[in-house]
Parts: sequence; C-alpha cells; structure tokens
Amino acid sequence: SGSVQYTDASGCVTFSDLVPDDYTVTETLESGWNNITPLTQNIDLTASKNETVYFGNFACSTVSGTKWEDKNGNGVRDEGDTAIANWPISLNGNTSLQTTTNDQGFYSFNVCTPDSFTLEEGNLDVTKWYQTYPSSEYYDVVVESGKTYANNDFGNAQYAEIYGYKYRDNDGDGELDGNDV
Repeated sequence: SGSVQYTDASGCVTFSDLVPDDYTVTETLESGWNNITPLTQNIDLTASKNETVYFGNFACSTVSGTKWEDKNGNGVRDEGDTAIANWPISLNGNTSLQTTTNDQGFYSFNVCTPDSFTLEEGNLDVTKWYQTYPSSEYYDVVVESGKTYANNDFGNAQYAEIYGYKYRDNDGDGELDGNDV
C-alpha cells in the first residue's frame, strides 16, 4: 500500500520503518514547475541500507519586454514614443518560441527548461523599419530556474524620405507657382 508524504521547507521527505522490498517513489509535480529528472523512481531496498532518491525540478521563468516606435531614432524611449502591437518576437535556443507583441507593445515567454537563448525581433518590413535599440540587435539570455528576465526591450524607427522636384521657373522668382512647369 502507498504512503503520501510532503516535503519539508528544505525539500526533504523521509519514509521510515520500511522493510526490505521493492518500492516506487513518485513525485507529484506542482503547477509552474517542470521535472528535470523522472517523476517516478524505483528502489530495491535491502536490510540496514538507506537509499536516497533525488527529484530535480525547474521553476518556470519569464522572459519579457516591450516594443516601441522610436519616433526620433535616438535609441532611447522618450515621452511620445508609442508601443508597437503585433510585432513578432523570437526566443531561440535548443527549442524556439515565438510570440507577438500585444496592444501595449508587451511580450512575454514562459520558459520551463534551462537553456541559453537568443532573443530577437522579427522585422515586418525591412524597407520601412530599422532597429534603434538595443545596439546589439538581440539579447543573449541564459535562463535559470525561477528567474524573471524583464526589460528586454526593442526600439524601431521608420525610415524617412526626402523628396525633390525639378521644375522650370518661368518667372525666375525661385518659387514653384502657377507660372512654372
């Protein structure tokens, strides 16, 4: 028959007064955690010999930031710079995750395994937008258990254009008016 025990504050549990036999020790995984080791371990317990099992778990971590339009192209989020919605953001490592920014320009990834990632934005139209922040164009993120990696922000500016018109100044006044072609 089975016995349910709960770990103490240090993560330890003891099953006492056991006779030699084959036992199965199973961990119930809590929400927000990912097991790194098997959830079930078999023990062949012999007389006068203690056994120890280890259950390794990884607390899910968060990687997040915002995406904004850098209206003056200075690489700094100034007052008046606005959020950009529906912009693709990728987190690439041994696994790849993709999301898009929400209406406030915010994005977030819930990461439940340790990994080294490259966090980067997609570009919806390279003929219209260029990145101004960060200067490296991406972030290197080494995700550890239970941590928050915030403020991984991206700024983009729209390319500007200069238009010029050549005309014949018929009256020689230096201004384009109804007399000119």
